[in-house]
Amino acid sequence: MSDIKTELYFRDLFEHTSDLVHILNLQGQIIMVNPSWLFHLGYTFEEVNGRSIYDFIKTDYHPLFKNNRNEVIKGYGTKEIEFELITKSGSTIVVKGQVSMLDNKVDLPYTRAVLKDITAQKLIESESELIKLRLSKFFRHAPDAVIVINEKQVITEWNLKAELIFGYNYDDAFGKPLSDLIIPHRYREAHLQGMERFMTTGHGPVLNKTIEISAMHKSGHEFPVSLSISNIKIFDEWMFVAFITDITERKNLESIAAQKETELLQSQLLDQRKTNFLSVASHELRTPLTAIKGYGQLAYSLVENEPDSKMKTFLIKMNEQTDKLNHFISELMDLSKIENGKLSINKQKVEFDKLLTGIIDVMRPIIKQHPIIISGSVAARLEIDSTRIEQVINNLISNAEKYSESGAEIEILSYIKQDFLIVQVKDKGIGLAAENFEKIFDRFFRVQEITNHVNGFGIGLFISSEIIKQHNGHIWVESEVGKGSTFSFSLPLAD
Repeated sequence: MSDIKTELYFRDLFEHTSDLVHILNLQGQIIMVNPSWLFHLGYTFEEVNGRSIYDFIKTDYHPLFKNNRNEVIKGYGTKEIEFELITKSGSTIVVKGQVSMLDNKVDLPYTRAVLKDITAQKLIESESELIKLRLSKFFRHAPDAVIVINEKQVITEWNLKAELIFGYNYDDAFGKPLSDLIIPHRYREAHLQGMERFMTTGHGPVLNKTIEISAMHKSGHEFPVSLSISNIKIFDEWMFVAFITDITERKNLESIAAQKETELLQSQLLDQRKTNFLSVASHELRTPLTAIKGYGQLAYSLVENEPDSKMKTFLIKMNEQTDKLNHFISELMDLSKIENGKLSINKQKVEFDKLLTGIIDVMRPIIKQHPIIISGSVAARLEIDSTRIEQVINNLISNAEKYSESGAEIEILSYIKQDFLIVQVKDKGIGLAAENFEKIFDRFFRVQEITNHVNGFGIGLFISSEIIKQHNGHIWVESEVGKGSTFSFSLPLAD
């Protein structure tokens, strides 16, 4: 490439790159900055030409920048650096990049810095750390022992109640394999095989159940515990959360009192603890999660027009995961309201056929892989909470999408039978066995054969059934394995 072509190439790169580039003389005075540098800081070239770079660097970072630049000038090679620049408005931006000697034909000691604006990234990281801190705080002070392990079976969370029950403090437990601490020797092989089976097949025999089993204290003695394990996939990694209660006292009481009465009492207490804990956690997590989504959208707007941007791909994935977490939190909040008798139903008279058409128009762009067909609709006047009924229909359509192959139709049908409107959502998915027809509407119930292939807590249909009950209606399912399912619910007609 000729010198002229080379010069034109590098000038074009200098002028159009999104990176911030400045060139300084030996005294640290600005010789050249590119348009991106000026744009991010809000200056014109006339306002910065010949000025000291330190006029634009936050005072706290002067020593760091000076030391790195001096080493570059002395010939110690390119230096990585992260610092803050001051904009014309007085705000600061965080930049990260490299300081190096400028390759030129004249023996002049110019230095060049090529920097990226990582302010949005830093804000996202800050909010992510805040959410982790709050979640850790919830776990730390939960009424039951809460233990979290990752796919490698290594402990990542160990709360105060776990310290009290098992005798290990946080530092003793963190980073250790779960089987080495609290699982009795005779159960360890079964535990390892169960984990291996889940990672291979997606099926875990004790997941989403409450069981009673023996655990081991630090001192070596065994004692009975009540154990519930839930699994959730976050950013492509499985996490396992165990709620554990020491039931030694309960077992002692059972020898004196009637066994069924004791079990009922402890079950109610455990459920209330979990309900209260989930209620607090759901409310506290909503605020930082909203902030993360906002910062993510802001960061996306900065790179939206950049072709082949990895950051854009990462931000899209982050937004999708944030929406999933937000949906899970909303379900947990509804569950808490139901169990506390506080789920509000605000009824108004509506024309159902118009409501259904509006719901489907919103869902079609979301459920892109499945045609949604309204095969039959009647004009019926109902007195309902339209928002809650929309929640039910959306949940049934979403379930039909999850358990059907791509391209399969989802059919919506409504008709009047006696004094009720019947609404049906039909899919051509994997179907259900008859023994699960009633259980499918239970809280936290998930069909074991498919539970680990689809994200969720198993409470969507439970919430839907409670909404329909509060409308004096009924919800049920008809299905055949391998041929699809039809979920139906009834609502009384308005007078």
